[in-house]
Amino acid sequence: MTLQWIRAEFESFAQAAKDIIPNWFTNPAMRHAFADRARPVFEVNTQVIEARLDRDEIWPAC
Repeated sequence: MTLQWIRAEFESFAQAAKDIIPNWFTNPAMRHAFADRARPVFEVNTQVIEARLDRDEIWPAC
């Protein structure tokens, strides 16, 4: 996966989410929604995307 793409896409996702849902990053459904958005780009399942979010410290710690 391209780390730059994930970070840029995450920033866009985060900006939209924080305007709608307070503490959006603590909601597992939001995390899955982001992973589902990235899934077709990398042709992997959502668990792989979510693991990358943790490994590269992209998703904020709760």
